[in-house]
Amino acid sequence: MKFLFPDVGEGIHEAKLVNIHKNQGENIKQDEVLCEVETDKSVVEIPSPATGIIESFPHNVGDTIHVGDMLAEISSENPSPSTTSDIQETQSSGNVVGSLEDADTSKFSEIDFSNYTANTTKQATVSALPQVRKLARDNNIELTDIKTQGTVSKKELEAFIAQKANSKKPAKKTSQEAATTPANAKETKDSKASVKTNKDTIELSQTRKTISKRMQESLQTTAQVTQMDDIGIQNIIQHRQAAKQEAQEQGVKLTYLPYFIKSLIETLKEYPFFNAEYDSSVQKLTPISEFHIAIAVDTPNGLMVPVIKNAENYNLFGLAKVIQKLAQKAHDRSLSVADQTGSTITITNYGSLGTKYATPILNLPNTANLGIGTFEEKLIMHNEEIQAQTFVPISLTYAHDVIDGGSAARFLQTFKDKLAELT
Repeated sequence: MKFLFPDVGEGIHEAKLVNIHKNQGENIKQDEVLCEVETDKSVVEIPSPATGIIESFPHNVGDTIHVGDMLAEISSENPSPSTTSDIQETQSSGNVVGSLEDADTSKFSEIDFSNYTANTTKQATVSALPQVRKLARDNNIELTDIKTQGTVSKKELEAFIAQKANSKKPAKKTSQEAATTPANAKETKDSKASVKTNKDTIELSQTRKTISKRMQESLQTTAQVTQMDDIGIQNIIQHRQAAKQEAQEQGVKLTYLPYFIKSLIETLKEYPFFNAEYDSSVQKLTPISEFHIAIAVDTPNGLMVPVIKNAENYNLFGLAKVIQKLAQKAHDRSLSVADQTGSTITITNYGSLGTKYATPILNLPNTANLGIGTFEEKLIMHNEEIQAQTFVPISLTYAHDVIDGGSAARFLQTFKDKLAELT
């Protein structure tokens, strides 16, 4: 059978081959990793769709593989009697691999999926791709429990997992220590590499190319404005100091970012236009009732922006834990597409590098990006006395297409009030 490089969805049409696990002439099992590719979102493992011998693998590390290219040719061992003598090619459209989201599964209606069998008889009665079966096994889910028409897609499985999780009462969180990794945006190593002569040329990584494309698209399609303010956080500092012992007992390293996220959510409840999706091509704004907070994470491979889904459901300690988990996945390059999509607003913490103010670029289709600067002590007059207080510089970028300056000013004032009320 010919295994064609699949359409991984999310606008990804090509990927760079970064690691080969199985070479020509070697045996491979179904679901065993064949190779790894770097997309513009993450490094993804490509599993084999069948058990057999690799007859051909016409690629080398560093090659760019396009959707529809033959990735490998595999001779199946003991093909199923239900299949024809010429096993059908794995289709390139709608097929999803690794940890990426499924595309429209209606495109599989004419494909024989009898080759994609799981390790149990019960699971084998359901049609699903290898990566979907693996996700089901990892979460102890029986695919037969999912009601669907035809092939079970990854989206359907993830929705089933979420529904199952929501049906249970949340257990007391006792996971390992969580601390936010600096979530800021800076140049990657490849953009700072030493240049020997003026003629030296550095090819951008796939991730860097995507960042470049999206930043340009953001600035070209929205009218972006940034408003700045300084907010006193003495009460937050005191609360964090008092909560340190309890946090340590629960295995949590409490940082300031969860405080900002909690206050941001309370502010967004009063200003829904800041928690929304804006499509400039049709000039339509869609406020979102849930709060999916994207956090910018600086990594050696470039800027990653994982998303805290339903952030309103977490307390301070819970936020600290999920932030650490996502930041670690960003550094390990193990973020899935689901981890990086669906945000309703972005928060960027560049203050960890000593920067006070910035002009964050909108993470489309978000309408706002809240930047957090480095803390600064100032002398102020309070009750006819000079006092030293700590302030945090805030930079709020918003889409002026749909949000006026007055609304942004009131948003910042409300955010300031919510920070004061939080403790």
